[in-house]
Amino acid sequence: MCAMPDRTAVVLVNPIAGTPGRAQTGARILARALRRYGWQVDVQVVRGRAAMQAHARAAAEQGCTVVFVAGGDGSYRAAAEGLVGGETALGPLPLGSRNVLARSVGLTTPRGRAWQRGWEAQAARLARHGRVVQRRDVGRVNGLAFLSWAGVGFDAAIVHRLERARRAPRGQVVWRYAWTVLRMLRGWRGFHAQQPPTPQPQWMWLVFKEPRYAGDLVRLRVPARPDDGRLWWWRVPGQGWQGLARAARAWLSGHWRGHMPDVTPLAWPATWRLAAAQPVHLDGDPLLDATVLTWGLERQAVAVWGLDEG
Repeated sequence: MCAMPDRTAVVLVNPIAGTPGRAQTGARILARALRRYGWQVDVQVVRGRAAMQAHARAAAEQGCTVVFVAGGDGSYRAAAEGLVGGETALGPLPLGSRNVLARSVGLTTPRGRAWQRGWEAQAARLARHGRVVQRRDVGRVNGLAFLSWAGVGFDAAIVHRLERARRAPRGQVVWRYAWTVLRMLRGWRGFHAQQPPTPQPQWMWLVFKEPRYAGDLVRLRVPARPDDGRLWWWRVPGQGWQGLARAARAWLSGHWRGHMPDVTPLAWPATWRLAAAQPVHLDGDPLLDATVLTWGLERQAVAVWGLDEG
């Protein structure tokens, strides 16, 4: 498949990502655009995290220029596991529920009924002008990779509950997320940590590389870069509506003052010991329930393919 020295690509499609059918349609549109500009392209429908990682690794071993991933942040994360430290780039396509990484490399999520027309234009730009625009640090928790952010507590509990409801109709992610938040707020009692010790309940903790989370609904105003060798930590104490109010005040403060209170660099490697098992998500992927979390950064980065913003 990837015998040519450059301009070779694999497009991996997560068929259940985002709005039904959109990832597959978007992948076909991109493949046509790439072939029009002289690329050799193979489109593969992939089911499951392990298969996504294995297909990405196989493409890298064959010397492909880029592995495009038609899905959301969880799909990008799985593919990155097979690409860390190599020359084959990860090409995130904004065709899933959350597309934080894709937006960070200049790609916009197709919207509205005429989304195909907009995506065709963007796919043509990606085929003609796309290139490696980042070499991104890869965070790890308990050995599992994340590229943009990981959450512990309330946000992770929401993600875990949404994952359990995957058989419900897809799409309208923001509204489904908001409805689940409202249902869970009243009963969320927070969590306690033994290391570092927390005298009061904690509503949510985020560790992140990309200063955006929750599908780009919130931007954390900190001087983070994808290759700065740092992890950032946002702590929100509280319970239920109290925690939500503190998070909202912090975000509004950052919006108007240009910084976020309670956001600090996380010295890594770091180990957290929680009083009871808590849900954890990595790039919106609900992978863990754990009482001990060990954080760090991969020694090697992953190249990310996209467009120059602006």
